[in-house]
Amino acid sequence: GHDAYLTLENGQVVFHPAKEGKRIDIDATLKKLKDDLQASDSINSLSMVFTTQNTVKVSDADLKPLNTVLASYTTEYDPSNESRTHN
Repeated sequence: GHDAYLTLENGQVVFHPAKEGKRIDIDATLKKLKDDLQASDSINSLSMVFTTQNTVKVSDADLKPLNTVLASYTTEYDPSNESRTHN
């Protein structure tokens, strides 16, 4: 999955919606590991527990109001000026 994001295309703000994905549920995975260790002296593998909840940090609602370019500025510089182009 991915967060919602904006791009600027032909001078227009374009909204790209969030997409839920999956992530490791750390708390559930640690609980499963603890339970497995209590049931046996050793384990040969660790089963990860995944969730699809709360995988998006920037939601569609966070970005929906942002639909206008407020300002734009371009500066010109001489690319042969090494002190300006070094970095």
